[in-house]
Amino acid sequence: MMVQVQSQRAVVISTDILVLGFFNEMLPPRGLAGELDWILNNSLSRLMKAGKISGQFGEGALVSSDKTRTSKIYWIGLGERESYTHAMLTKFAPDLYQRLQRLAVREAYLDLWDIEGCALDFYSSLNAFLKGVFQEPGEKNVNLIFHSSDPERVGEMNRALKEIPRS
Repeated sequence: MMVQVQSQRAVVISTDILVLGFFNEMLPPRGLAGELDWILNNSLSRLMKAGKISGQFGEGALVSSDKTRTSKIYWIGLGERESYTHAMLTKFAPDLYQRLQRLAVREAYLDLWDIEGCALDFYSSLNAFLKGVFQEPGEKNVNLIFHSSDPERVGEMNRALKEIPRS
């Protein structure tokens, strides 16, 4: 399993699936989810307004698009912004990783905490997520690319990523 950090605009990301987190009280959504919602004519916002998805923690909706290089988009609810913690990420990570494996994903681009208004720092969040993934037994065959809104720090984050234990 390869893990890295990148900083790309939603329209240029080319991977098997985009996994984009959003908070239930933020409409329209922020961050990469907000950018993609706008590109897709407010598809996430409309789903939320129609009550088809609420943004409850762990709730997901898989949609497809021909407006981006990545055709599969998985919107994932992160619950309330104020309640979002590293412990929740660690607990949630194995389930999300298994969902990606069931979808036969080889590479996923994720934005689960680098969202406007999220109080979690990037490095600790990445560590918490990977801890959750590696606490579960089984093959790790989905490559993960985590989004950073700070392109200036991507190199630094990738160097720090090498120090995170993966066992």
